[in-house]
Amino acid sequence: IDPANPEAWNDLGVLERKHDETSRAAASFGRAVALKPDFVNAIYNLALAQEALHQLPLALGQSERLIQLSPRFARGHFLRGRLLWEQQQADGAEKELREALALEPALTEARTLLGTVLRSRGHVSESIEQLRQSLGENPQSPDALFELGLALFASGDANAARDAFEQALRIQPDFAEARVNLAQIFESEGKLSEALDQYRLGLASAPHNEQAQIRLVRALAGQDPEKARELA
Repeated sequence: IDPANPEAWNDLGVLERKHDETSRAAASFGRAVALKPDFVNAIYNLALAQEALHQLPLALGQSERLIQLSPRFARGHFLRGRLLWEQQQADGAEKELREALALEPALTEARTLLGTVLRSRGHVSESIEQLRQSLGENPQSPDALFELGLALFASGDANAARDAFEQALRIQPDFAEARVNLAQIFESEGKLSEALDQYRLGLASAPHNEQAQIRLVRALAGQDPEKARELA
């Protein structure tokens, strides 16, 4: 590799990411940016690598730099919105996600995350609207279906929420969080046997899911107290 060539360092970083060598990739992207400070693609790749390494403040700094250099780069706004959301800054996340979608309306990942942010802020109706629009673009997205289920349940429509969770699970059977939420709906409807099946399936795919463990023990307590004590 030519040590003075920023494109070569960026290309090396891409290869390292493909081989799950994220720390080395971040260093390579950093070299590229040091050699060419306005190298938008390398800055974006560096921020993604830092996000994967859970270096969120560093990634946020790169995302701000990215947007300053390329304000109409929709994925840059999406990245910054996602990073802000990961740091529980919902106001900033919503602003960046809306900007990303204004620039690229078909960016379904941004629309799905916007639906999540809106639900968290109590804007359930708009959350449902955004998630349905996202699914109109990508109807096979288990994440969008799961988030739609949460929003529908928050709106009081348990039947539609159940359908959304079941659709997500048909696409991704090992989606533990969808199983746990489906189980909770069954439990609320008095369908204890179906709920227990879903909790068990959820734990089979995610054995350390504390929510599923706790809910399973509680559900079993009324049916099989001895078994519930064993699990507890």
